[in-house]
Amino acid sequence: MGAPTDPDWESIFHALSKPERRTTVNFLFDSDQPATFDAIAAHLDETGDESRTDVEVRLYHVTLPMLDRVDLVDWNRDGDTVSLTETAHRVPVGALNPSTLPQQVGVASTSDEQRADD
Repeated sequence: MGAPTDPDWESIFHALSKPERRTTVNFLFDSDQPATFDAIAAHLDETGDESRTDVEVRLYHVTLPMLDRVDLVDWNRDGDTVSLTETAHRVPVGALNPSTLPQQVGVASTSDEQRADD
């Protein structure tokens, strides 16, 4: 058996670039157990301005498939459960809650730029 591969961090951070996807992952962390599609949809419905139908359509066709594809969640459609993966537990906290990051995130210092060139 080969060594596990590193996660595709670029795809993961892209998936987490939308607040609804971060909210979904955070909901699962807060639940500390697998959740049903309906429980996630209800939570997103409470936190947003859209109709419940719009929330459910996007959750089913965009949010959960994307989070599943980048290995942040395991979505069992037959059993109607969504659970966090090992990869989700490796994501830096700041990626899940950007408000905790310093305002200047992404601005490299001179020493950072020099290290990047090495």
